[in-house]
Amino acid sequence: MNKNLKKTKTISDIKRVVVVETENFYICPYIEEDFKNLLQLWRDHSTHSSDSHIEGVKRRISRFIEAYKNTELGEFMVFSKSTNELIGRITIKTDNRKSACSEFYTLTDVDFDYIFFKKFQNRTDFAVEASVAILDYAFKKINKKDRILSTYNPDKDSKGYKSVLEKIGFTDPKEIFVGEIKERLILYELKREDFYST
Repeated sequence: MNKNLKKTKTISDIKRVVVVETENFYICPYIEEDFKNLLQLWRDHSTHSSDSHIEGVKRRISRFIEAYKNTELGEFMVFSKSTNELIGRITIKTDNRKSACSEFYTLTDVDFDYIFFKKFQNRTDFAVEASVAILDYAFKKINKKDRILSTYNPDKDSKGYKSVLEKIGFTDPKEIFVGEIKERLILYELKREDFYST
């Protein structure tokens, strides 16, 4: 059973707020100390690095710390309960003005995505468990909104990502092209009634 809560838990010697606890995971909002964690996750999925990317990670953490203070949504770290190991990060956000997909979102739309370390990418059971928990948390926080959106890149993302979206209840895929390079994405929608009926 997932527990939506706010409690303090020491994970790898750092005190954190736990907003959701599942059978296997603690899900926690960012803190300043997550710079190394997020940079490590980014480097796990990228073949290059630079000072600008490092500064971008710092700005991202600051932005989502502020977002959580204002909305209790944003970006969250996912930790294993049994080992305290960082599994990845999961995002549920409402401010999509800087998103490449902003032209396809309304100002009130909520966006979902996640990135796990590569060694966990094939663990779709992990992804489903953490995703269902944070989406339940989000729907309760945004009780006046009835849908959450997510995008899948068929040319870059693993097939497991698409499978997770569909298992959770995301439907109605639409092909969209975003940015100056017209990157091809598939836009999915999760309706509140579908989420709670699955």
